[in-house]
Amino acid sequence: MFEVQTNLMDLQEMHSILNLLSDQLPGAAAAAVGDTLDICRERVIDELETQFNAPREELAQRVGRSEVERPLRQFIQGKVFLRGRPLSLRLFKPAQHAKGVVYRPYTSGGMRLVPHAFGPEINKLGRGVFRRKGKERKPIEKLPGLKLTDDPVAEAAMEKVAGEMPQILQAQSEKYMGKLLDAINEGRVDAFGRIHVSQQRDAEDGVRYTGF
Repeated sequence: MFEVQTNLMDLQEMHSILNLLSDQLPGAAAAAVGDTLDICRERVIDELETQFNAPREELAQRVGRSEVERPLRQFIQGKVFLRGRPLSLRLFKPAQHAKGVVYRPYTSGGMRLVPHAFGPEINKLGRGVFRRKGKERKPIEKLPGLKLTDDPVAEAAMEKVAGEMPQILQAQSEKYMGKLLDAINEGRVDAFGRIHVSQQRDAEDGVRYTGF
């Protein structure tokens, strides 16, 4: 997991004129953080897709993002995180082997062996991977699969995107701060710092200027 956080005081110091728009600044900052969370989440999914032999839609279900929060007056933040639901071994095209079941979870690297396992060729078991709990034929248990939250390859993907996050946040912040500065330059601000755009939707970003 990594956190995306912006400091309203820092934004005001960068653009002192934005003090005139203190009412709109938190909304703009929240929009920037929200877009950053979305972009980072997609980049994590992209990284996982290059590393794991699993469908993108399955990987996407295991990467989440929080809602944008404001825990303190000056901070606006959110998180990108991995979910603990395991990736079924069935996704990695397992095959029966004389010593058990083999599967290949990563796009690079060799096969992994689950000793004494069975199931990939048994339709009524859903072609999953199972193992007996004891020496008898029954009971059997389905192996849980691969948890991204416990996987070093997935963790490395998160760390890579976390390193890219500050630049993404800066770009998104500049985009939304630019909207506020445009409002000043175009004379769409009254004496109270309110933007004179009523229910107008930005064609490119779909973000309302009024309260964002």
